Amino acid sequence: MRFLAATLVGWCVIGLQLVSSAGQTSPTGSPLNISTEWRVRYEDRNCTSFCSMNQKDVQDELSRLRVNLSTHFGQNSQVFARFQYSYRRNHQSGSADTQEKSGFQQLYLDTKWDNLSLRLGRQELGYGDYRLLILSNWDNIGYTWDAVRLGIKGSSWQADVLYGRPGMFPTSTTHPVLYGIYANVKPNPRWQSDLYLLRKEVIDSGSQHRIWAMGAQPSVRLSQNTSLTAEMALQSGKVGSKSLKAWGYWLRLEQDIPRLRNTKMILQYDFASGGNPDDSTLHTFDQFFGTTFAICGRMGLQGWRNMNSWRVCVPLMVGECNQKESNSQNTQQPQTSTHHRKSLPPLNTTHRQ
Repeated sequence: MRFLAATLVGWCVIGLQLVSSAGQTSPTGSPLNISTEWRVRYEDRNCTSFCSMNQKDVQDELSRLRVNLSTHFGQNSQVFARFQYSYRRNHQSGSADTQEKSGFQQLYLDTKWDNLSLRLGRQELGYGDYRLLILSNWDNIGYTWDAVRLGIKGSSWQADVLYGRPGMFPTSTTHPVLYGIYANVKPNPRWQSDLYLLRKEVIDSGSQHRIWAMGAQPSVRLSQNTSLTAEMALQSGKVGSKSLKAWGYWLRLEQDIPRLRNTKMILQYDFASGGNPDDSTLHTFDQFFGTTFAICGRMGLQGWRNMNSWRVCVPLMVGECNQKESNSQNTQQPQTSTHHRKSLPPLNTTHRQ
């Protein structure tokens, strides 16, 4: 399949998404929800001006088709399934390299008992700003886990205890395992904080990585239009025969611009430790299973590791198109206690939408 595409300096993306939904009834009387999504894209990236490799990235033609199905069992249980077919063709230097991948991108059971919830099966795991656990819809395949997640909820806090292995990933590693606890506390509407303790075990380039990460991500609303978010993470463990001691932190100040709806100004600073790989003790921060997109650096090339970077930006949303698109992709997926928090609620909700 060939798509008409145009190339611009840096990123060039053409997207098309079709979303439809239908409600039917299963023989047991439970609703059966169906939705579909088709996305096609062409991208080209030229990083010769600042890439250390001084080379042009691949030119990809991409297509992704998803079919979502969900059904309820009683009031507290639900099954969700997402079948996905993804296609990628590399056009660089006349190459005809084509990759196709199909299967269940998600398939899980959700159930609840009072303040407890359980999600079992292939699922997405995304917390905080997705720096240590990726949740990227930009990637053509996406990132899902074969995992079990037990959620516990109190009056002003909630926590997930989780254990999983990669389900459908764009890349593969040897014997990866992730487990730990991720919690959120919210004493009052003005501030809240994420707390986590995560363990990563994986074999990479013949070396076994066993790393603990402990961190906190507090957020506070300083005024009606101003909020401050920060995160600090400490890591320790083993990379092969060497010890790892690493740390990272970031701070983000957000200022809403009331006269320009859906517009804000962001000032952000990112830091993550680095070091010499030949040292007896390593200090390069490990990104676990994180993402480079929309976090820091240029063109998604720099992740949260071995860095010291300032960032100033003014994101602008035209109308509510992006919000509607995001909601349409997650309509059929029940949320348990996943902490997909990107910003705090306003102090006075009567003056804001």
